[in-house]
Amino acid sequence: MKSILNIVQIWYNELLTIIKDPGIMIFILFVPLAYPLLYSYVYTNEVVREVPVAVVDECGNALSRELLRKIEATPDVDIVAHCNNMTEAQELLKEQKAYGIINIPASFSKDLYNGEDIIKMPVEYDYVPLYNPQSGFAAFLIPPVLLLIIQQTIFLGIGMSMGDSRERYMGSVIPFNRWYKNPVHIVFGKGLPYLVLYILLAVYMFVAVTKIFTLPQMGDYWTFIAFIVPYLLACIFMGMVLSSFVYRREDCIMLFVFMSVPLLFMSGLSYPGASIPDFWKYISYIFPSTFGTNGYVRITAMGASRQDVKTEYCALWIQAGIYFVMACMYYRHQILQLIKKIKPT
Repeated sequence: MKSILNIVQIWYNELLTIIKDPGIMIFILFVPLAYPLLYSYVYTNEVVREVPVAVVDECGNALSRELLRKIEATPDVDIVAHCNNMTEAQELLKEQKAYGIINIPASFSKDLYNGEDIIKMPVEYDYVPLYNPQSGFAAFLIPPVLLLIIQQTIFLGIGMSMGDSRERYMGSVIPFNRWYKNPVHIVFGKGLPYLVLYILLAVYMFVAVTKIFTLPQMGDYWTFIAFIVPYLLACIFMGMVLSSFVYRREDCIMLFVFMSVPLLFMSGLSYPGASIPDFWKYISYIFPSTFGTNGYVRITAMGASRQDVKTEYCALWIQAGIYFVMACMYYRHQILQLIKKIKPT
């Protein structure tokens, strides 16, 4: 009973610290709410549609006109001008009134009946699709970014809270009172507000953001919940460990923000995983985002079950366990240091 009361009191103190600090609130509430909407909105037009083009119909018969009607009916092209010759069409291109030219040669019908090519490639190139060509950057990039936003804002929130504690308690991250004597109680108490808040934010991203912007959503809700819990715990406990290097509130911004882009690349989603050097692969395994983003994408885009993401799921629980022990060791060290300062010589 005493242990529960200690954890509740530490949780309450941490919650007050969060609520009273506008800086922490911006990072752990405003950013996770606003950034998914901002990123998704920027990339919501995933595929280019209604590209304005000019037409030069040198054939001018019923067959060429039928072809142009079918082209006009597609969502990808908008015929904005019918030109008499290529010179007129090229002028529209220079004036940026059109971004392409459809040229139907005079021999169009004859070539078609004879089974000859009528397609000309002005530039020869090799096209290698890296992901679903019918979708675009939002469906491809936003899901892993959502998980990365969760990790980075947790790091920033815990880091700012740690820096604030050092400023208030003369370099110590905990006060000297009866509630802060057990490192396990401290870790649970301090981590609980973030766990509850970020479960709600994760559900908001998984349900609301994906529906608003029609992002891939094939996964089961409860599979997602089961997967997100170890991910959040790993992020929270790792945030506590990394925040041991934060001595001022501003330090966490310098320490954590710059890591966002490298972590996205090292996850193997925005950059081919096979091309990542082994050294950086091993570095990426330190961070929950590597396993979290890969598992989340499989759940949302492929409808994976928990068994299908077993490797990532188990890795996150292992990370959560390791970082929990490290966080407890750090707070135990802080308790001993505080006792030495207070104990009379």
